[in-house]
Amino acid sequence: MSKLLKKCLLSLLFLLPTLLPAQEKSNNYYFFLLEDGQPHFNQIISWDAVQDALKYELIIKNKDDRVIYREESVLPSQEVSLDPGLYHYAVSVYNLLKKEEFQTNWVSMRIMKAEQPVIHSISPEKVYIEEENYTIKLKGEQLFEVTQYWLLDGKTGEVLTKLEDFSFPKEGEVEIRLPQEYRRPGVYSVKVINPGGMSGSAPQPYTIGYLKPYDITFSLGYNPCIPLSNSWFEQTWDQSFYPAGLLLRTDLIFLKSRFGYLGTELQGSGHYFLGGENGTDVEAFFWSGGLNLLYKYLLSPEIHLIMRLGGGLVYSHYALEYETTDGPSLESLDPYYTGGLSLQYYFNRFLFLEAGLDGKKIDFSTYDMIGIYPFVSVGLSY
Repeated sequence: MSKLLKKCLLSLLFLLPTLLPAQEKSNNYYFFLLEDGQPHFNQIISWDAVQDALKYELIIKNKDDRVIYREESVLPSQEVSLDPGLYHYAVSVYNLLKKEEFQTNWVSMRIMKAEQPVIHSISPEKVYIEEENYTIKLKGEQLFEVTQYWLLDGKTGEVLTKLEDFSFPKEGEVEIRLPQEYRRPGVYSVKVINPGGMSGSAPQPYTIGYLKPYDITFSLGYNPCIPLSNSWFEQTWDQSFYPAGLLLRTDLIFLKSRFGYLGTELQGSGHYFLGGENGTDVEAFFWSGGLNLLYKYLLSPEIHLIMRLGGGLVYSHYALEYETTDGPSLESLDPYYTGGLSLQYYFNRFLFLEAGLDGKKIDFSTYDMIGIYPFVSVGLSY
């Protein structure tokens, strides 16, 4: 015969049952509520089956080494009801001749008292993302370090995650630091489970939301130009980089969700080009203004990814100067289309730095101009 597994499976810690009106079961124990509302626990001790065993005998002794339980069974498990305390047990295996084949070594075990946890309140009831304070406080009874704390969906009751970061500022209070992945808008609740499976839930959920339903930002930045196309443009302005550029933006974020922010953006810019060909100098000013659709995604509370798409009008002023005399001035008003990506870094709730790239296509009457416009800007948020 093979040797019997020396250790049985008995654990009253860190299980997640759902409290039923009459009885609660796990692989290792179950309890039912008596008439006075108190739980009565039965433990299940199990071991590996032994081939050709006729029966098994389970012997349990208390801490005084007195036998308090001795029962036979044909199955490799038995159900007992032990009070909290220290015990040790062994299993005797009987062969087909009804003789004791062998007895296992004595194994110690501890039965812990089951305590009913109670949560009286959870605070704050509203957590604001802008404040970046993701700590909630539970007030209640029978809340310990060995208690399990679980985050639930406040609407469906679905278990989301186990809460690991908690502390005890004083008796009857538990402070829980919410995990990064659940610092997002929604309705949440907390469930606690003590050793033995007794559980309790917060009497009310808490919500994570936004302090402001909208944001307004203003930014001013440096915005050079890198021309990419059009032969006439390249012949007139043959440099690959034009440093004189200014960018002004005003954003309105009007929709916030866990998937990102939506908004609109008023954008204005000015650029200065100096070039020419065939003995003619050409000085140009481009002033543009338009409207963009804005999408913002929070990579972290400090770092935001921005995507924008839009268009507007460009007012162009050209001054021509020949070798011996001044030439005429030309003006035009033409449409442009733009799109870009950028990153914002917030030093605090109000001040941010933004850097990115925009692409712009200008439909002049006689030619098109495509360029890349890198920018760095400083902004304020309200």
